[in-house]
Parts: sequence; structure tokens; C-alpha cells
Amino acid sequence: MLVGCVGGDSERYPSLAIRDAERMVGQFTPTTPAAPPVEPVASPAQLGDIVASAQGFHRQFEAARPQVSRLASQARGAGPESEARSRALVAIADLASLHGRTALALGDLDRLEAEAANTFAPVAAIRAAQAQVSDLVTAQDEALAEIESAAR
Repeated sequence: MLVGCVGGDSERYPSLAIRDAERMVGQFTPTTPAAPPVEPVASPAQLGDIVASAQGFHRQFEAARPQVSRLASQARGAGPESEARSRALVAIADLASLHGRTALALGDLDRLEAEAANTFAPVAAIRAAQAQVSDLVTAQDEALAEIESAAR
């Protein structure tokens, strides 16, 4: 049986070599035009508004922080039924609310980054805005942790 493959009867068994018609020749050109550039998901003005909003809440946070710190210090060691403790808890909750509003701006920027990633839109401006707002949120996290530990 193997003799037929090796044998010299080339007319009965065709060659397995590549024929000229099987060779790829020429150039391929795309049949569809190039995709248009992807537009950013948010304009610089929109990103600026989000950052400005976060900065506004941060200013309110920083303005309220000294008073909340005083109330927390006054509540240190006070029982849960004390008026000093109640005032401190309400003030800390108000400060935490401002922190939450600042963090919402970061959430908006995160949403825009995800949307940009899904559409292959540029993300550099969004990430720069995220870094600014993230710094504010981190500073507020640290301040709240200090105040809460002062109230214990």
C-alpha cells in the first residue's frame, strides 16, 4: 500500500506541492472606511463642574470640621445618654453627609470612566479629575477617622 505513495507513477497520483493558483498574490485593501474617532464621554466643562462640586462640598466640610472636632472632644468619655455625646454624634453625621456628597462626585467620575472604557473613548481627562476628587475624599476619610476616635 505504501508503495503507491512512494512509487514513481506521478500520473496516477498528483503532486502535493502548492500550485500557482493556490499562491496568495497581491494586496488586500479594506472594504470599509476607517472608523471615525471616538468622542469623549464628557466635555472638559462637565468634568470641571463635577470637580467644582466636589471642591465646594470639601470647603463646607473643612469649614464645619473645627466645630465638629470641638464637639467630639467634649463628648470624649461621656455616656450615650449625655447631651454632649448627642451633639457630637449629630455633628459627625452632618460632616459624614458632606463627605458622602463629595464621594458621589467621585462615583460620577468612576461611571464616566467605565462608560469611556466601554466605548474606547479617551479617559485621561476623567482620570485627572478622579485624582483630584480622590485626594479630597481621602483627606475627608482621615479627618473623620480622627474626629471619631476623639469622641471615644
